[in-house]
Amino acid sequence: MNLVCRHYGDVICPAFTRQSTLTFFLSRWLPVLENGVMNNLNRRKFLSLAAAGTVVAAHIPVKSAEAAAAGRKIKLGLIGCGWYGLVDVKAAFKAGGVEVVAVCDVDSEHLAKAADEIGKQQGERPKTFKLYEEMLAMPGLEAVIIATPPHWHALQFIAAVEKGLDVYCEKPLSYDVREGRAMVDAVQKSGRIVQIGFQRRQSAAFQAVRRHIADGKAGRIVQVEAQIHYNANPKDATPQDPPASLDWDLWCGPGPKIPYSPQVGHMSWRLEKTSGHGHLVDWGIHLVDAVRVILGETAPRTVAAAGGIYRLGGKITT
Repeated sequence: MNLVCRHYGDVICPAFTRQSTLTFFLSRWLPVLENGVMNNLNRRKFLSLAAAGTVVAAHIPVKSAEAAAAGRKIKLGLIGCGWYGLVDVKAAFKAGGVEVVAVCDVDSEHLAKAADEIGKQQGERPKTFKLYEEMLAMPGLEAVIIATPPHWHALQFIAAVEKGLDVYCEKPLSYDVREGRAMVDAVQKSGRIVQIGFQRRQSAAFQAVRRHIADGKAGRIVQVEAQIHYNANPKDATPQDPPASLDWDLWCGPGPKIPYSPQVGHMSWRLEKTSGHGHLVDWGIHLVDAVRVILGETAPRTVAAAGGIYRLGGKITT
């Protein structure tokens, strides 16, 4: 199987802005993965999966087997209180059976906002931490969501599983292969339950395509083309002092110390090599994962990629 990845944006294909497509050659399937978030996994089914130690790529954090068996609320912590960290927490509340007892962020404004919002949703404000090490040492904590930039994932992830915590970690799992292998080793030694944020695996359309191909109804798949169309508004890239609420040195953490600007700070870090590796990793990873899972293959024979970051009408496109 050959995998071809292309990144398009407004410059090439304006009609497909912010749309994910997955096309299987020699099959009749059209785009199926957009907004493929799992919506129908009920609490009972989820708890049974967690209690059995099953690793599933859902859009909600894993429950520990002990708490699942007891039928009580899981004491959950959040590391990274930006936009998507709160998305993950809301999904956890929707699934039910969790209590967010702690939140952690290096931006005091993000931290306070998340604590206030979570407090309103569950009736009790979680404890707040600037340092994840202090949060992980909190008595009673059972599981964590990691929603920080990838350059922080390995340290936070390994520390969590070594503390005996189950982990839901946003994609990509790691900043590079070396860190990823260390994280996998840590999980295998700890025996903890871990999920990575490939929520599209749980969509009904995704599963239907997988069954269709597994049953041989699509014929022999010889090539897969995955596309991502996305644009964003660029921010000021001029180096400047970070906001007073943001500890920029701690944000950079294990990565290189780079000058702060709104373009490399919150959200926009995805385009930076020091923190996010660009949209091929940030968005493309969903499509590569989808191809591998649907076809049941561990890796393609060949890979080709084309595209880049373009600017049109004041927007960044890929």
